[in-house]
Amino acid sequence: MTPNADLTYKQKFRRIIFFFPIQLFWLHIKKTHLLLVFWMLLFAIVSQSFLTKFGIPSLFLYPEYLGEVDFKSHFLLGLACGGFIIVFNIASYISNGFRFPFIATLSKPFIKYTLNNSIIPISFIVYYVFQLVDFQLNSELESVRNIVTNVIGFLAGNCVFIILSLLYFVGTNKDIFKLFGSDLPDKKNVSNPVEGILHKHEKWYKIFNQDREWHVETYLTSPLKIALARDGKHYKRTTLAKVFSQNHINASIFEILVIATVIVIGSFRENPYFVVPAGASVMLLFSMIIMVISAVHSWVKGWSNAILFGVIILINILSQNDRFNYSNYAYGLDYHTTKAEYSNENLRRLANNDKQALADFKSGILILNNWRKNNFKKGTIKPKLIIVSTSGGGLRSALWTCKTLQYVDSLTDGQLMNNIHLFTGSSGGMIGAAYMREMYLQNETIQGNTHLDNISNDILNPIAFSMAVSDPFIRFQKFDDGNFWYTKDRGYIFEQQLNRNLNQCFRKRISEYSEPEYKAEIPMMILSPTIANDGRKLLISPQAIGYMSNTSMKAKEDNFFATDAVEFRKLLKNQSADSLRFPSALRMSATFPYVMANASLPTEPTIEIMDAGVRDNTGMFVALRYLHTFRNWINTNTSGVIVLQISDTPKDVNIKDSPYKTIFENLKGPFGGFYGNWSNMQKLNQEEIIHYSNSWFDVPFNVVDLELNHNEKNYISLSWHLTQAEKQKVLNSVDSEQNKKAFLKIQQLLD
Repeated sequence: MTPNADLTYKQKFRRIIFFFPIQLFWLHIKKTHLLLVFWMLLFAIVSQSFLTKFGIPSLFLYPEYLGEVDFKSHFLLGLACGGFIIVFNIASYISNGFRFPFIATLSKPFIKYTLNNSIIPISFIVYYVFQLVDFQLNSELESVRNIVTNVIGFLAGNCVFIILSLLYFVGTNKDIFKLFGSDLPDKKNVSNPVEGILHKHEKWYKIFNQDREWHVETYLTSPLKIALARDGKHYKRTTLAKVFSQNHINASIFEILVIATVIVIGSFRENPYFVVPAGASVMLLFSMIIMVISAVHSWVKGWSNAILFGVIILINILSQNDRFNYSNYAYGLDYHTTKAEYSNENLRRLANNDKQALADFKSGILILNNWRKNNFKKGTIKPKLIIVSTSGGGLRSALWTCKTLQYVDSLTDGQLMNNIHLFTGSSGGMIGAAYMREMYLQNETIQGNTHLDNISNDILNPIAFSMAVSDPFIRFQKFDDGNFWYTKDRGYIFEQQLNRNLNQCFRKRISEYSEPEYKAEIPMMILSPTIANDGRKLLISPQAIGYMSNTSMKAKEDNFFATDAVEFRKLLKNQSADSLRFPSALRMSATFPYVMANASLPTEPTIEIMDAGVRDNTGMFVALRYLHTFRNWINTNTSGVIVLQISDTPKDVNIKDSPYKTIFENLKGPFGGFYGNWSNMQKLNQEEIIHYSNSWFDVPFNVVDLELNHNEKNYISLSWHLTQAEKQKVLNSVDSEQNKKAFLKIQQLLD
């Protein structure tokens, strides 16, 4: 061959253009768009330009394992990343190896292919390390020493998985010589493929217009060595095909082994040692999807897309059948007895039962009297009635609720819980409120950092791990709860992890809170998740609260009022409503879309329950309905009402700028503007009804806003996972100027 020194500029240019790594890169851009989608998602997440508001980038840039961010957590993420890289190469090799016949003539063909297919993986690793260092240095304020250790852990994990995987292929994959004992043809009788091609008169644009077989002139034979590509045209096509077929079979076996291993590990998901960082779970999920697709492709070749599409259609059709349909359950309910009737007629019967509503109202008066007696013992004849409405918002809201309750409790010399009569709200806020209430019931002080540490512990890692490796096979994992059996899905994992974080404090049924609430030993709590079927509220309380959904008492003459709320215990009286697990009630109120599955209830038709924040994020409408119901008692027996509104977002609505928009932005504008302002519309509607509610009372009525201090530039993610920096931002929010004024106002009102 012509020495490099004697090559013309055109020859040098061709050897660069037809360099195997470059050709593979162009091939991915031209043909393997599905693989590129996964890489684009990873790049977008790591660059903090995708899913940032939900805290997903921090799961990759600051991975947590067993509550710690250290070498182990980064090593596990590195293992997952290494697995994704190998799967990417396997899928690429299976789909595109035949386009490069020369690799069948090389020793260790798959390893050579992987080496040359490394532009995208290496680019990602370099970019990831850069982003990791920047994030941990500037956002997490980690020391340089810890950052170096973390980077080493990530790179070590990558190397370990990739090396072990390649060793498998070294031992199983065979090249053309090992398979057939072939020897290279006599060089005298074979023309030089490179020289032959160089003398052809080709148009420049033909270089970028390759179709089935892609031309290669040079390739990486080792990380630092480049060689000229052999020509494979003198080999029979069937001979080369057998080499690829044998390699594909081994790749498919490898994929099946990996999938089986992940499934086995997933069966131990309740053991915290098997729960990998959430970022690693995302990579595992991506890897599983690619492995299934590539395995199918290796078996059916060109029919793979049609077959996969057909399987998706078939699964969609079968999912309508009870035998194949998957439902998430509210644990404790009886799903085997006759289902409750969910119809407008039955809901009206329940809501318009005036006799029952009056009995529930009288019971509510007794609870209020007990609350007043308890406060009278403390020396207050007419105490202030405190209602707490707390917003949803994942862990940030749970932590913020606990911190604000602690702070206000310190202003009342530890008497806050005694003064609070009712908690309303949604999602994370109600979880934080329920935790503080439970600690008070157990005669524990609600002060101290231990409670704050517990409530802010990670929940997302086990959920993400369950979604990635276990949820498709949940029918094989069940647990019993009393007389009933349920499947173990991510709803079960959520409850288990929540209880684990909070030292098993929520191992109760809702009925177990009935007596302490009735005696006013603890505040009442009304959970109000949304019924997805029609948008009504589902009111969950251990007390009889028919007055909260009664409509006939509001009607005058023949006026008709639609039933907008359904009382859980009355609707599901014959389905063991009182046996509902309290964590399941909290979970139904905190069903964040996609992250958590909607719980299905034993009704006909089946109703699904979603996050309370869809209808009433702060619980203010529930609180005001309760206050309106008992307004006469409040005017007679209290010295005023204080509504503590604990919000994870500022009260002022955001005014969005409207610069010149693109065509796509204009197309989505009407819908994007509506859904983008959903939270703002709730706030504005809420402010309007608060304004009118002042007229209900003869005693002072005050709403005090306690707002989490964050904005677009100083954002705290809406997630079930908080970084250390985010936790500190939440805790420091009590020192904001707005909250200092609010705390001072609370102190003055209580004095």
